[in-house]
Amino acid sequence: MTYTKGPWGIEQTPDMLWVGPMREDGHKVDEVVVGLTISSDLTVTATLRQHWNAQLIASAPELLEALRMVLDEGHSYESEGMARDYARALLARIDE
Repeated sequence: MTYTKGPWGIEQTPDMLWVGPMREDGHKVDEVVVGLTISSDLTVTATLRQHWNAQLIASAPELLEALRMVLDEGHSYESEGMARDYARALLARIDE
């Protein structure tokens, strides 16, 4: 599978948060991966949640890379086996 390379960022317009890889200028999304609504109809809490969701989605390429590094480099954890099983399960879901 191929993924849209990072880094990703967020471009905000009055009614939307556009998430995807950024143009070289760092101000505009080059390829929209997802758009989240932030209309005035949303409560403050719902608007904040949309911003947090956008940040999580924008971090996806780095999170994926971090998971791969954990598996590849064999970092030690208290329960290394459990951590590796969890990371493998996450990658399997992402790679579907």
